[in-house]
Amino acid sequence: MPVPRRLIIGALAAAAVVALAVVVVQWRGRENDRRIEAELTEAVDALRPFPRRIDEATEILEARAEGRRMIYVYRVTLAAPLDIEQQRARLRRVVCDAEPMRRAIRQGVTFTYEYRAQDDAARVLGRIDISDCP
Repeated sequence: MPVPRRLIIGALAAAAVVALAVVVVQWRGRENDRRIEAELTEAVDALRPFPRRIDEATEILEARAEGRRMIYVYRVTLAAPLDIEQQRARLRRVVCDAEPMRRAIRQGVTFTYEYRAQDDAARVLGRIDISDCP
């Protein structure tokens, strides 16, 4: 039994609408990605110049945006050992208490904090990624 012409046209029209919706969602997603990446780049620019002393224990060597990741690179300036788990808890509180950062995380941004050695900036002491908040 042949398929009614009206059914074929209706199915093709529905497929076209779905395809258009997918294209629109993908386009909006790319636009949103570009906006988020631009905002992260602006945040990096606001932190310049590098290096810069943050407090008695750290200086920021660089910051950069890579897609939806904001990376901060610090050098530890004290000889005391870095307790990375304590620092992770502290950073999670700071990031999650800041509404703009919480909003960025909800949009898929990850904040990465990398700590380098006092005597050798190439040696990484620890890396902390924060990509969700309680």
